[in-house]
Amino acid sequence: MSSRATNVHDSPASPAVPTAGVSVVPPRATFIPTTPSSNRHPSAGSIHRVPPEVLMEIFQIYVENGDTPWRLACVCVAWAKIALRTACIWRHIYITDELVEGIYDVSSWSIPGYNEALWALGRKQVCNTQIQMEQAIERARSTPLDVEICAIRGSNLHQQAMLFHVFEQSNVSSRISRLAIIQLPYGAGAFTQLSILPNLEQFVWQEPHDAWVPFMGRLLSQSPKLLSIEVSYAVLSSLSDFDIWGNIRSLTVNYSYTDTSDSDITALDTVIPRCRSLESFKVDAYEIWPKESTSPTTCKRLLSLALNCDIEHLHLIQATTLTWLDITEPEKDGYSEPYINNDMRFPRLETLLVESMDPSWIYKLELPRLRSLSINLVGNNYPNEQIYQGITQYIDYFPANALPTVQDAQFIGHGSGDFFFAAVRSVPNANRITIVQESLIGPAFWCKFVQTMDPQHSEVICPTASVIQLGRQRHEVKATKLYLEPSLRELVVARQDHTTPLHSLKVYWAEEKEYIQYA
Repeated sequence: MSSRATNVHDSPASPAVPTAGVSVVPPRATFIPTTPSSNRHPSAGSIHRVPPEVLMEIFQIYVENGDTPWRLACVCVAWAKIALRTACIWRHIYITDELVEGIYDVSSWSIPGYNEALWALGRKQVCNTQIQMEQAIERARSTPLDVEICAIRGSNLHQQAMLFHVFEQSNVSSRISRLAIIQLPYGAGAFTQLSILPNLEQFVWQEPHDAWVPFMGRLLSQSPKLLSIEVSYAVLSSLSDFDIWGNIRSLTVNYSYTDTSDSDITALDTVIPRCRSLESFKVDAYEIWPKESTSPTTCKRLLSLALNCDIEHLHLIQATTLTWLDITEPEKDGYSEPYINNDMRFPRLETLLVESMDPSWIYKLELPRLRSLSINLVGNNYPNEQIYQGITQYIDYFPANALPTVQDAQFIGHGSGDFFFAAVRSVPNANRITIVQESLIGPAFWCKFVQTMDPQHSEVICPTASVIQLGRQRHEVKATKLYLEPSLRELVVARQDHTTPLHSLKVYWAEEKEYIQYA
């Protein structure tokens, strides 16, 4: 838990603001005048000369990146006033019946003007009493609400009262744009006549309970703006018969411990064809989907996919973005290529992100529009580097110039230096290159790599790259800075005089534990 802040002396009360339109994207902050500039202390620092409306924009960005607005309210009196009048930073609400002190990563804040401690979970206000929830909703005023519900102790009157307020009070339910359900009370008997969620756009539910399925199905079927659903296989199966799928644009299906039935898995084949507007699909389905009965045209309209399953029989002719986790293991007697054949085509694919123990099969795909490529050569299933290096000697590396359309390339992971050289040579026209070597390859690799980037080298690599990054935090360049740094400086000069100048050359050194910019 964080330390308690005690330097705010203003009441949280604030006037209402005009009703804003409901959107998944939080609305822009609306400025409400607070302290006149003439009342500020003459010795105030430069931060107090920033216009309040600018601070409100900064506060919104800060909170949307994950931190609590209470931290802002504790800086000073002026910031407290501005924060408490910036309604959109209070839109994230976490409702629970759990003892708040026991929630992992929760933080506590003591604010004068409030009779009890205020709790936060990241950017979310934590509410475990009716009064806390009403105050949280009041702080958000008319902005769209992002609500998470977690009922740990099952059915109890306390939790029922809070959920009654959320679902049956139209002034609240009409403002919910995102609803995430972690766990619900065991009984739903009190919720017979329910307000609809007319502005709900995102819905998340991982662990279903039979008593809640009819209620949730009915609620979602009356949510005309619903565009995004994230559920487990069990929830997907429970909701598959409801009329909620026609307008869905984004579907995420996760595996959970309750998914034990084949019917839960098969529900994908029922639901996806009914998602007539589906553009983005993310599924955890290794070795369980697609099945032999899955239609080859199931995913033909999808634009963005994240998969760890066999896609050989799925038509992905519209896909522009593909994230693919390949868990096929290389073997000493030959490598079994993962789920592909030579007829697979991705005519519109522009972005490809792959995790694989042997990604060399990528060049066999037809990728005429590929612009961005990220490859993570994973080898962490092996107990030590020597075993992994022994296996990767059987990998066929990328042919030179195999992917000429790629402009932005990122190569990460374990493996020999030969893999990285081959990978870079396969993208001869890339203007942005990132190399992150996660194994224990030493200074010799980095020295050779820098030397071959010199335009006068007989086998020059990265000839068109203007932005190069070597290493990153926790995966630093393991070479002596004093030994390699002169070569880096010479490279910048050589590239300036002979070929594409380097606009950025950034190295994350193991010695420094930070980036150093050389161009």
